[in-house]
Amino acid sequence: MRTVLLIVFLAMIAHAQTNHERLLYQHPLTSDSGLQGMILNNTDGVFTAEGWQSVSATSQLMITLPEGLPFEGTFKVRLSNFDPYNQNINQKQPIIDLYSQPCGNKEIYDTDGAWFHLISGTGYESGVPGQAGFKLWAAPRGVGSKDEDRVMNDATWDPSRTYEFAFVWSGTTLTFLVDGIERLTLPFAGQVEPFKYIFLGKDNLIYGYTAQPGPIFSNMRLYGPGDPIIDDEPPVLERVVALARERVWVVFDQEIESASAGNPANYSIAPSVTIQGAEIQPDGSSVVLATSPHQESVSYTLSVENIDDTETPPNTLTSASLTYRFVDQPITAISRSNYELASRVVGDPVYSDRDYVYTAIPSRLSQWSFLVTANDDKALTLEDFLTFFAAQPLDLVIGYDIRVATLPSWLQGWQSTGETLTTDDTVFNLYEKSIEQGWVTLGGNGQATSASMYVILLKPQSSTIVDLTPPAPPSGVRVRYP
Repeated sequence: MRTVLLIVFLAMIAHAQTNHERLLYQHPLTSDSGLQGMILNNTDGVFTAEGWQSVSATSQLMITLPEGLPFEGTFKVRLSNFDPYNQNINQKQPIIDLYSQPCGNKEIYDTDGAWFHLISGTGYESGVPGQAGFKLWAAPRGVGSKDEDRVMNDATWDPSRTYEFAFVWSGTTLTFLVDGIERLTLPFAGQVEPFKYIFLGKDNLIYGYTAQPGPIFSNMRLYGPGDPIIDDEPPVLERVVALARERVWVVFDQEIESASAGNPANYSIAPSVTIQGAEIQPDGSSVVLATSPHQESVSYTLSVENIDDTETPPNTLTSASLTYRFVDQPITAISRSNYELASRVVGDPVYSDRDYVYTAIPSRLSQWSFLVTANDDKALTLEDFLTFFAAQPLDLVIGYDIRVATLPSWLQGWQSTGETLTTDDTVFNLYEKSIEQGWVTLGGNGQATSASMYVILLKPQSSTIVDLTPPAPPSGVRVRYP
Protein backbone atom coordinates (compact mmCIF):
# COMPACT_ATOMS: atom_id res chain seq x y z
CA MET A 1 0.00 0.00 0.00
CA ARG A 2 2.82 2.42 0.89
CA THR A 3 4.48 1.64 -2.44
CA VAL A 4 1.29 2.53 -4.36
CA LEU A 5 0.92 5.80 -2.44
CA LEU A 6 4.57 6.68 -3.12
CA ILE A 7 4.10 6.08 -6.85
CA VAL A 8 0.99 8.28 -6.91
CA PHE A 9 2.81 11.00 -4.95
CA LEU A 10 5.78 10.96 -7.31
CA ALA A 11 3.45 11.14 -10.29
CA MET A 12 1.79 14.22 -8.77
CA ILE A 13 5.19 15.84 -8.30
CA ALA A 14 6.15 15.11 -11.92
CA HIS A 15 2.87 16.62 -13.11
CA ALA A 16 3.40 19.75 -10.99
CA GLN A 17 6.78 20.31 -12.61
CA THR A 18 5.02 20.98 -15.95
CA ASN A 19 3.19 24.03 -14.55
CA HIS A 20 5.25 26.66 -16.37
CA GLU A 21 4.70 30.20 -15.09
CA ARG A 22 7.50 32.23 -16.66
CA LEU A 23 5.82 34.20 -19.45
CA LEU A 24 8.13 34.38 -22.48
CA TYR A 25 5.90 35.76 -25.24
CA GLN A 26 2.38 37.14 -25.44
CA HIS A 27 0.30 38.47 -28.33
CA PRO A 28 -3.42 39.44 -28.51
CA LEU A 29 -3.52 38.41 -32.22
CA THR A 30 -5.68 41.44 -33.04
CA SER A 31 -3.10 42.79 -35.50
CA ASP A 32 0.17 41.81 -37.13
CA SER A 33 2.19 43.98 -34.74
CA GLY A 34 5.64 42.46 -34.19
CA LEU A 35 5.52 42.43 -30.39
CA GLN A 36 8.65 41.15 -28.57
CA GLY A 37 10.36 40.50 -31.90
CA MET A 38 7.70 38.11 -33.20
CA ILE A 39 6.96 38.18 -36.94
CA LEU A 40 3.32 37.58 -37.96
CA ASN A 41 2.59 36.61 -41.55
CA ASN A 42 -1.13 36.52 -42.38
CA THR A 43 -2.47 34.68 -45.44
CA ASP A 44 -6.20 34.85 -46.23
CA GLY A 45 -7.20 35.45 -42.61
CA VAL A 46 -8.66 38.54 -40.91
CA PHE A 47 -7.47 40.48 -37.86
CA THR A 48 -10.45 41.64 -35.80
CA ALA A 49 -10.94 43.29 -32.42
CA GLU A 50 -11.53 39.78 -31.02
CA GLY A 51 -8.43 38.20 -32.58
CA TRP A 52 -7.18 36.58 -35.79
CA GLN A 53 -9.89 34.70 -37.67
CA SER A 54 -9.53 31.81 -40.08
CA VAL A 55 -12.22 32.56 -42.68
CA SER A 56 -11.46 30.18 -45.55
CA ALA A 57 -9.76 26.93 -46.51
CA THR A 58 -6.50 28.80 -47.17
CA SER A 59 -6.37 30.96 -44.02
CA GLN A 60 -3.04 30.81 -42.21
CA LEU A 61 -1.24 32.83 -39.56
CA MET A 62 2.46 31.96 -39.38
CA ILE A 63 4.26 33.31 -36.30
CA THR A 64 8.05 33.29 -36.19
CA LEU A 65 9.61 33.67 -32.75
CA PRO A 66 12.89 35.58 -32.38
CA GLU A 67 14.52 32.47 -30.91
CA GLY A 68 13.66 28.86 -30.15
CA LEU A 69 11.60 27.92 -27.11
CA PRO A 70 12.99 25.89 -24.19
CA PHE A 71 12.77 22.10 -24.39
CA GLU A 72 10.00 22.25 -21.83
CA GLY A 73 7.26 24.83 -21.96
CA THR A 74 3.58 25.67 -22.39
CA PHE A 75 1.65 27.14 -25.31
CA LYS A 76 -1.81 28.65 -24.67
CA VAL A 77 -4.32 30.30 -26.99
CA ARG A 78 -8.01 31.15 -26.76
CA LEU A 79 -10.53 30.10 -29.41
CA SER A 80 -14.00 31.52 -29.95
CA ASN A 81 -16.58 30.94 -32.68
CA PHE A 82 -15.30 27.37 -32.62
CA ASP A 83 -17.37 24.38 -33.76
CA PRO A 84 -15.36 21.61 -35.50
CA TYR A 85 -18.53 19.71 -36.42
CA ASN A 86 -20.32 22.46 -38.36
CA GLN A 87 -17.08 24.06 -39.62
CA ASN A 88 -15.72 20.83 -41.13
CA ILE A 89 -14.93 21.17 -44.84
CA ASN A 90 -12.26 18.50 -45.23
CA GLN A 91 -11.11 15.20 -43.75
CA LYS A 92 -8.10 16.84 -42.10
CA GLN A 93 -7.95 20.50 -41.06
CA PRO A 94 -4.92 21.81 -39.14
CA ILE A 95 -5.83 24.11 -36.26
CA ILE A 96 -2.68 24.63 -34.15
CA ASP A 97 0.88 23.61 -35.09
CA LEU A 98 4.29 24.18 -33.52
CA TYR A 99 7.39 23.37 -35.60
CA SER A 100 11.12 23.63 -35.14
CA GLN A 101 11.54 24.45 -38.84
CA PRO A 102 9.73 27.01 -41.04
CA CYS A 103 8.67 24.52 -43.72
CA GLY A 104 5.74 23.47 -41.55
CA ASN A 105 4.91 20.43 -43.67
CA LYS A 106 5.90 16.83 -44.22
CA GLU A 107 9.33 17.84 -45.51
CA ILE A 108 10.25 17.84 -41.82
CA TYR A 109 9.70 14.06 -41.83
CA ASP A 110 13.02 13.72 -43.61
CA THR A 111 14.88 15.56 -40.84
CA ASP A 112 15.32 15.31 -37.10
CA GLY A 113 12.95 18.24 -36.66
CA ALA A 114 10.44 18.48 -33.82
CA TRP A 115 6.76 19.26 -34.26
CA PHE A 116 3.21 18.66 -33.15
CA HIS A 117 -0.09 19.55 -34.72
CA LEU A 118 -3.71 19.38 -33.74
CA ILE A 119 -6.16 18.73 -36.57
CA SER A 120 -9.92 18.48 -36.85
CA GLY A 121 -11.99 17.40 -39.84
CA THR A 122 -14.66 14.97 -40.93
CA GLY A 123 -12.31 12.10 -40.09
CA TYR A 124 -12.56 12.90 -36.39
CA GLU A 125 -16.30 12.75 -35.69
CA SER A 126 -18.03 10.23 -33.45
CA GLY A 127 -20.82 9.58 -35.92
CA VAL A 128 -23.35 11.31 -33.66
CA PRO A 129 -24.61 14.58 -35.21
CA GLY A 130 -22.99 17.58 -33.54
CA GLN A 131 -20.01 15.69 -32.09
CA ALA A 132 -16.46 16.19 -33.35
CA GLY A 133 -12.92 16.42 -32.08
CA PHE A 134 -9.30 16.03 -33.15
CA LYS A 135 -6.22 14.00 -33.80
CA LEU A 136 -2.97 15.07 -32.15
CA TRP A 137 0.32 14.20 -33.87
CA ALA A 138 3.67 14.73 -32.15
CA ALA A 139 7.29 13.98 -33.06
CA PRO A 140 10.26 15.18 -30.94
CA ARG A 141 12.98 13.98 -33.34
CA GLY A 142 11.63 13.27 -36.81
CA VAL A 143 9.00 10.97 -38.25
CA GLY A 144 10.51 7.86 -36.66
CA SER A 145 9.50 9.23 -33.26
CA LYS A 146 5.96 10.20 -34.25
CA ASP A 147 3.03 9.29 -31.99
CA GLU A 148 -0.62 10.10 -32.64
CA ASP A 149 -4.07 9.56 -31.17
CA ARG A 150 -7.64 10.73 -31.57
CA VAL A 151 -9.15 12.84 -28.81
CA MET A 152 -12.55 14.37 -27.95
CA ASN A 153 -14.28 12.92 -31.03
CA ASP A 154 -17.53 12.78 -29.01
CA ALA A 155 -17.33 16.42 -27.83
CA THR A 156 -19.94 19.07 -28.56
CA TRP A 157 -19.03 22.76 -28.86
CA ASP A 158 -20.70 26.12 -28.29
CA PRO A 159 -19.60 28.78 -30.83
CA SER A 160 -20.63 31.56 -28.42
CA ARG A 161 -18.11 30.34 -25.81
CA THR A 162 -14.41 31.05 -25.59
CA TYR A 163 -12.20 28.00 -24.98
CA GLU A 164 -8.57 27.90 -23.90
CA PHE A 165 -6.37 25.35 -25.66
CA ALA A 166 -3.02 24.51 -24.06
CA PHE A 167 -0.08 22.24 -24.91
CA VAL A 168 2.55 21.37 -22.30
CA TRP A 169 5.82 19.65 -23.24
CA SER A 170 7.93 18.46 -20.31
CA GLY A 171 10.96 16.80 -21.88
CA THR A 172 9.26 13.40 -21.76
CA THR A 173 5.60 13.99 -22.68
CA LEU A 174 3.30 16.34 -24.60
CA THR A 175 -0.09 17.03 -22.97
CA PHE A 176 -3.12 18.64 -24.62
CA LEU A 177 -5.60 20.50 -22.39
CA VAL A 178 -8.91 22.28 -23.02
CA ASP A 179 -10.01 24.78 -20.36
CA GLY A 180 -7.41 23.35 -17.99
CA ILE A 181 -8.64 19.75 -18.32
CA GLU A 182 -6.11 17.19 -19.58
CA ARG A 183 -7.42 15.50 -22.71
CA LEU A 184 -4.46 13.53 -24.09
CA THR A 185 -0.80 12.87 -23.30
CA LEU A 186 1.67 11.53 -25.88
CA PRO A 187 5.34 10.52 -25.47
CA PHE A 188 7.70 13.39 -26.32
CA ALA A 189 11.18 12.45 -25.12
CA GLY A 190 14.48 13.46 -26.71
CA GLN A 191 13.43 16.64 -28.52
CA VAL A 192 16.40 17.65 -30.66
CA GLU A 193 15.31 21.03 -32.06
CA PRO A 194 13.42 23.81 -30.22
CA PHE A 195 10.04 25.06 -31.40
CA LYS A 196 10.30 28.40 -33.17
CA TYR A 197 7.40 28.52 -35.66
CA ILE A 198 3.66 28.56 -34.94
CA PHE A 199 0.95 27.96 -37.51
CA LEU A 200 -2.69 28.80 -36.76
CA GLY A 201 -5.22 27.65 -39.32
CA LYS A 202 -3.62 25.97 -42.34
CA ASP A 203 -0.03 24.86 -42.03
CA ASN A 204 2.17 24.34 -45.10
CA LEU A 205 1.26 20.71 -45.69
CA ILE A 206 1.62 19.69 -49.32
CA TYR A 207 -1.05 16.99 -49.17
CA GLY A 208 -4.12 19.17 -49.66
CA TYR A 209 -4.98 19.84 -46.02
CA THR A 210 -7.14 22.93 -45.49
CA ALA A 211 -7.83 25.32 -42.66
CA GLN A 212 -11.00 25.16 -40.58
CA PRO A 213 -12.93 28.34 -41.45
CA GLY A 214 -14.57 30.22 -38.60
CA PRO A 215 -12.44 30.04 -35.41
CA ILE A 216 -11.06 33.22 -33.87
CA PHE A 217 -7.68 32.89 -32.11
CA SER A 218 -6.71 35.36 -29.38
CA ASN A 219 -4.45 35.95 -26.37
CA MET A 220 -1.59 33.67 -27.37
CA ARG A 221 0.93 33.01 -24.55
CA LEU A 222 4.15 31.02 -24.36
CA TYR A 223 5.67 30.00 -21.02
CA GLY A 224 8.96 28.42 -20.00
CA PRO A 225 10.51 27.01 -16.83
CA GLY A 226 11.61 29.29 -14.02
CA ASP A 227 10.04 31.83 -11.72
CA PRO A 228 7.35 34.16 -13.10
CA ILE A 229 8.65 37.38 -14.62
CA ILE A 230 7.54 40.23 -12.38
CA ASP A 231 5.40 42.76 -14.23
CA ASP A 232 7.06 46.09 -13.61
CA GLU A 233 5.86 47.74 -16.83
CA PRO A 234 3.41 50.64 -16.47
CA PRO A 235 0.41 50.92 -18.80
CA VAL A 236 1.11 52.21 -22.31
CA LEU A 237 -1.18 54.74 -23.98
CA GLU A 238 -1.96 52.74 -27.11
CA ARG A 239 -4.70 54.54 -29.02
CA VAL A 240 -6.92 57.65 -28.96
CA VAL A 241 -10.09 57.91 -31.06
CA ALA A 242 -12.61 60.74 -31.28
CA LEU A 243 -15.81 58.69 -31.06
CA ALA A 244 -18.07 61.73 -31.39
CA ARG A 245 -17.86 65.50 -31.20
CA GLU A 246 -17.93 65.30 -27.40
CA ARG A 247 -16.58 61.79 -26.74
CA VAL A 248 -12.99 60.49 -26.83
CA TRP A 249 -11.95 56.84 -26.45
CA VAL A 250 -8.61 56.29 -24.68
CA VAL A 251 -7.12 52.78 -25.02
CA PHE A 252 -4.29 51.34 -22.90
CA ASP A 253 -2.33 48.14 -23.53
CA GLN A 254 -3.41 46.45 -20.26
CA GLU A 255 -6.05 46.59 -17.56
CA ILE A 256 -6.01 49.82 -15.59
CA GLU A 257 -6.99 50.65 -12.03
CA SER A 258 -10.44 52.25 -11.98
CA ALA A 259 -9.82 55.09 -9.50
CA SER A 260 -6.87 56.58 -11.38
CA ALA A 261 -8.29 55.89 -14.86
CA GLY A 262 -11.70 57.29 -13.90
CA ASN A 263 -10.31 60.57 -12.57
CA PRO A 264 -10.91 63.36 -15.16
CA ALA A 265 -8.03 65.36 -13.62
CA ASN A 266 -5.59 62.79 -15.06
CA TYR A 267 -6.44 63.81 -18.64
CA SER A 268 -6.05 67.02 -20.65
CA ILE A 269 -6.66 67.90 -24.30
CA ALA A 270 -5.06 70.75 -26.23
CA PRO A 271 -6.09 73.00 -27.77
CA SER A 272 -9.09 74.22 -25.78
CA VAL A 273 -11.07 71.05 -24.99
CA THR A 274 -12.39 70.56 -21.47
CA ILE A 275 -12.57 67.11 -19.83
CA GLN A 276 -15.98 66.77 -18.16
CA GLY A 277 -15.94 63.10 -17.15
CA ALA A 278 -14.06 59.79 -17.48
CA GLU A 279 -15.77 56.38 -17.59
CA ILE A 280 -13.76 53.15 -17.59
CA GLN A 281 -15.14 50.63 -20.10
CA PRO A 282 -16.15 46.98 -19.51
CA ASP A 283 -12.94 45.72 -21.15
CA GLY A 284 -11.02 47.19 -18.21
CA SER A 285 -8.33 48.69 -20.45
CA SER A 286 -10.03 51.72 -22.00
CA VAL A 287 -11.81 54.90 -20.94
CA VAL A 288 -14.39 57.13 -22.65
CA LEU A 289 -13.98 60.81 -21.89
CA ALA A 290 -16.89 63.26 -21.99
CA THR A 291 -15.58 66.56 -23.34
CA SER A 292 -16.53 69.95 -24.64
CA PRO A 293 -17.07 69.98 -28.46
CA HIS A 294 -14.29 69.19 -30.91
CA GLN A 295 -13.83 70.84 -34.30
CA GLU A 296 -12.96 69.10 -37.55
CA SER A 297 -9.57 69.67 -39.22
CA VAL A 298 -7.87 70.40 -35.91
CA SER A 299 -4.98 68.33 -34.58
CA TYR A 300 -5.60 67.60 -30.91
CA THR A 301 -3.19 66.21 -28.32
CA LEU A 302 -4.43 64.07 -25.44
CA SER A 303 -2.14 63.94 -22.41
CA VAL A 304 -2.55 61.48 -19.56
CA GLU A 305 -0.78 61.16 -16.22
CA ASN A 306 -0.80 59.06 -13.06
CA ILE A 307 -2.62 56.03 -14.54
CA ASP A 308 -2.05 52.84 -12.52
CA ASP A 309 -2.29 49.24 -13.65
CA THR A 310 -3.93 46.52 -11.55
CA GLU A 311 -0.70 45.00 -10.15
CA THR A 312 0.12 45.04 -6.42
CA PRO A 313 1.91 47.34 -5.94
CA PRO A 314 0.74 49.19 -9.07
CA ASN A 315 2.93 50.33 -11.94
CA THR A 316 2.16 53.94 -12.82
CA LEU A 317 2.13 55.64 -16.19
CA THR A 318 3.47 59.03 -15.12
CA SER A 319 2.79 60.83 -18.40
CA ALA A 320 2.13 60.16 -22.09
CA SER A 321 0.41 61.84 -25.02
CA LEU A 322 -0.97 61.07 -28.47
CA THR A 323 -2.40 63.22 -31.25
CA TYR A 324 -5.74 62.61 -32.97
CA ARG A 325 -8.38 64.33 -35.11
CA PHE A 326 -12.15 64.46 -34.96
CA VAL A 327 -13.99 63.40 -38.14
CA ASP A 328 -17.73 63.97 -38.19
CA GLN A 329 -19.03 60.47 -39.03
CA PRO A 330 -22.27 58.84 -37.87
CA ILE A 331 -20.37 55.81 -36.54
CA THR A 332 -16.76 55.38 -35.41
CA ALA A 333 -14.43 52.75 -33.90
CA ILE A 334 -15.68 49.97 -36.21
CA SER A 335 -14.32 46.71 -34.76
CA ARG A 336 -13.83 44.89 -38.08
CA SER A 337 -10.95 46.43 -40.00
CA ASN A 338 -12.31 45.33 -43.39
CA TYR A 339 -15.70 47.06 -42.87
CA GLU A 340 -16.11 50.68 -43.93
CA LEU A 341 -18.76 53.34 -44.48
CA ALA A 342 -19.68 54.10 -48.08
CA SER A 343 -22.50 55.43 -50.24
CA ARG A 344 -24.17 52.91 -52.53
CA VAL A 345 -26.41 53.13 -55.59
CA VAL A 346 -27.72 50.53 -58.01
CA GLY A 347 -24.76 48.85 -59.72
CA ASP A 348 -22.37 49.31 -56.77
CA PRO A 349 -20.74 46.31 -55.00
CA VAL A 350 -22.59 44.77 -52.08
CA TYR A 351 -19.56 43.32 -50.26
CA SER A 352 -15.86 43.99 -49.95
CA ASP A 353 -15.01 40.43 -51.05
CA ARG A 354 -17.58 39.54 -53.76
CA ASP A 355 -18.66 40.84 -57.17
CA TYR A 356 -22.38 40.96 -56.33
CA VAL A 357 -24.01 44.35 -57.04
CA TYR A 358 -27.19 46.10 -55.96
CA THR A 359 -30.04 45.94 -58.47
CA ALA A 360 -32.79 47.74 -56.47
CA ILE A 361 -32.65 50.02 -53.40
CA PRO A 362 -35.83 51.52 -51.84
CA SER A 363 -36.07 55.21 -52.71
CA ARG A 364 -36.30 56.35 -49.06
CA LEU A 365 -32.89 54.76 -48.42
CA SER A 366 -31.16 56.37 -51.38
CA GLN A 367 -29.31 58.90 -49.19
CA TRP A 368 -28.46 56.50 -46.37
CA SER A 369 -24.93 55.34 -45.63
CA PHE A 370 -23.93 51.67 -46.01
CA LEU A 371 -21.52 49.86 -43.72
CA VAL A 372 -19.97 47.51 -46.27
CA THR A 373 -19.59 43.99 -44.88
CA ALA A 374 -17.77 40.85 -46.11
CA ASN A 375 -19.68 37.82 -47.40
CA ASP A 376 -17.03 35.45 -46.01
CA ASP A 377 -18.44 36.31 -42.57
CA LYS A 378 -21.88 34.85 -43.32
CA ALA A 379 -21.48 31.71 -41.18
CA LEU A 380 -20.13 33.40 -38.04
CA THR A 381 -22.25 33.24 -34.89
CA LEU A 382 -20.50 35.46 -32.32
CA GLU A 383 -22.90 37.45 -30.16
CA ASP A 384 -20.49 40.41 -30.30
CA PHE A 385 -19.54 39.87 -33.93
CA LEU A 386 -19.49 43.60 -34.77
CA THR A 387 -19.20 46.66 -32.54
CA PHE A 388 -19.06 50.36 -33.32
CA PHE A 389 -19.86 53.67 -31.64
CA ALA A 390 -22.94 55.61 -32.71
CA ALA A 391 -21.72 59.18 -32.63
CA GLN A 392 -25.32 60.43 -32.58
CA PRO A 393 -28.82 58.90 -32.52
CA LEU A 394 -29.29 56.76 -35.63
CA ASP A 395 -31.87 54.88 -37.61
CA LEU A 396 -30.27 51.52 -38.34
CA VAL A 397 -31.47 49.03 -40.98
CA ILE A 398 -30.36 45.41 -41.39
CA GLY A 399 -31.01 43.63 -44.67
CA TYR A 400 -31.38 39.88 -44.07
CA ASP A 401 -31.36 37.23 -46.79
CA ILE A 402 -34.94 36.05 -47.54
CA ARG A 403 -33.65 32.48 -47.96
CA VAL A 404 -33.35 32.28 -44.16
CA ALA A 405 -36.51 31.07 -42.42
CA THR A 406 -35.57 32.01 -38.82
CA LEU A 407 -33.97 35.27 -37.78
CA PRO A 408 -31.08 35.20 -35.28
CA SER A 409 -32.03 36.02 -31.69
CA TRP A 410 -30.26 39.38 -31.71
CA LEU A 411 -32.60 40.63 -34.48
CA GLN A 412 -35.71 39.83 -32.46
CA GLY A 413 -37.47 43.08 -31.60
CA TRP A 414 -36.33 44.90 -34.71
CA GLN A 415 -39.22 46.28 -36.76
CA SER A 416 -39.85 44.86 -40.22
CA THR A 417 -40.21 47.73 -42.69
CA GLY A 418 -42.02 45.62 -45.30
CA GLU A 419 -39.39 46.68 -47.83
CA THR A 420 -36.82 44.66 -49.71
CA LEU A 421 -33.38 45.40 -51.09
CA THR A 422 -32.24 43.41 -54.14
CA THR A 423 -28.88 42.27 -55.47
CA ASP A 424 -27.94 40.04 -58.39
CA ASP A 425 -27.44 37.27 -55.80
CA THR A 426 -30.54 37.44 -53.60
CA VAL A 427 -33.23 39.59 -51.95
CA PHE A 428 -33.01 41.03 -48.44
CA ASN A 429 -35.90 41.74 -46.08
CA LEU A 430 -35.32 44.96 -44.14
CA TYR A 431 -35.51 45.42 -40.36
CA GLU A 432 -35.16 48.80 -38.62
CA LYS A 433 -34.30 50.04 -35.13
CA SER A 434 -33.59 53.41 -33.50
CA ILE A 435 -30.18 53.62 -31.82
CA GLU A 436 -29.10 56.10 -29.16
CA GLN A 437 -25.59 57.52 -28.99
CA GLY A 438 -23.17 54.93 -27.61
CA TRP A 439 -21.67 51.52 -28.27
CA VAL A 440 -23.63 49.24 -30.61
CA THR A 441 -23.15 45.47 -30.82
CA LEU A 442 -24.49 43.28 -33.64
CA GLY A 443 -24.44 39.49 -33.66
CA GLY A 444 -23.15 37.22 -36.38
CA ASN A 445 -25.06 36.27 -39.50
CA GLY A 446 -24.94 32.61 -38.43
CA GLN A 447 -26.15 31.04 -41.66
CA ALA A 448 -25.03 28.25 -43.96
CA THR A 449 -23.43 28.79 -47.34
CA SER A 450 -26.85 29.04 -49.05
CA ALA A 451 -27.51 32.48 -47.49
CA SER A 452 -25.47 35.66 -47.91
CA MET A 453 -24.13 37.98 -45.22
CA TYR A 454 -26.48 40.68 -43.98
CA VAL A 455 -26.16 44.28 -45.15
CA ILE A 456 -26.21 47.40 -42.94
CA LEU A 457 -27.64 50.85 -43.66
CA LEU A 458 -27.76 53.84 -41.33
CA LYS A 459 -28.85 57.46 -41.15
CA PRO A 460 -28.54 60.12 -38.42
CA GLN A 461 -31.95 60.89 -36.95
CA SER A 462 -31.27 64.63 -37.13
CA SER A 463 -28.43 66.95 -37.97
CA THR A 464 -26.12 67.45 -35.03
CA ILE A 465 -23.55 69.62 -36.80
CA VAL A 466 -22.56 72.45 -34.50
CA ASP A 467 -21.14 75.68 -35.90
CA LEU A 468 -18.08 76.28 -33.78
CA THR A 469 -16.49 78.88 -36.09
CA PRO A 470 -16.15 82.21 -34.28
CA PRO A 471 -17.45 85.34 -36.02
CA ALA A 472 -15.02 87.33 -38.13
CA PRO A 473 -13.60 90.48 -36.54
CA PRO A 474 -15.28 93.75 -37.64
CA SER A 475 -13.79 95.32 -40.74
CA GLY A 476 -14.76 98.86 -39.79
CA VAL A 477 -16.93 101.04 -37.61
CA ARG A 478 -20.19 102.64 -38.68
CA VAL A 479 -21.84 105.32 -36.58
CA ARG A 480 -25.60 105.51 -36.82
CA TYR A 481 -27.29 108.80 -35.84
CA PRO A 482 -30.82 108.80 -34.55
